[in-house]
Amino acid sequence: FNSVLHGDQRSKRLWLDKYFHKKVLSAVCMSYLFSAMKTAIAIQAYNRPEHLKLTLDSLVKNRSKHDVWVWVDAPANNADQATQDLVMSCYNVASSYKGLRTSACMTNLGANVALLMQVDYLFNVAKYDAVIQLCDDLILSPNYIRNVDRMLQVFNGDQRVGMVSAMGSRH
Repeated sequence: FNSVLHGDQRSKRLWLDKYFHKKVLSAVCMSYLFSAMKTAIAIQAYNRPEHLKLTLDSLVKNRSKHDVWVWVDAPANNADQATQDLVMSCYNVASSYKGLRTSACMTNLGANVALLMQVDYLFNVAKYDAVIQLCDDLILSPNYIRNVDRMLQVFNGDQRVGMVSAMGSRH
């Protein structure tokens, strides 16, 4: 596939080959393989509607074709009205984005239980091959989803790898 890569693409491939010690297919072939892997994006939200909106806006800029699922956990039983309103605002924010699948819990599950239920549903019921889990307070770089897709593809089938992570911070 070297003949179909030009200039900067060839140097990227050489870098990937060197650091991942694998034969990496061309960008054209990789984009075909990405589309074959059924991948979901899951976002867990609670009581931060303004953060969720920023996360969803940054996700829209990534132009991902993956299904996006947003789960909004219910307020705790002893939650005050302000917290209840914030949780409802999260649901309304998520529902305002076209194409998202939004679900609201009827009782408060807590972050750990909610995450386990989401992952179980997406892998075992909805039959996704991969799940990109996002928090409701992340602002994604414009190529974030594409980079995670690349990592998923490179390590797909490698039994030593159970997950990939793409975190960073600005300095």
